Amino acid sequence: MWLRRGDGHRARRFGPAIAEQSLSLLAKIADFQQLEDLGDQLLLTADGTAWLQVLREASA
Repeated sequence: MWLRRGDGHRARRFGPAIAEQSLSLLAKIADFQQLEDLGDQLLLTADGTAWLQVLREASA
């Protein structure tokens, strides 16, 4: 998975800062269906700021 800490390839899509922020937000989500839906959103989201907003809404 590209979001693991210490993985040099974790930030391929939006950069290391967005990847690091994504970790804490994703950790709050336990529903596997919601995580699957977020995977789809990740592919559709144009930039890191928009991706973090999707994650914030999903983890609220």
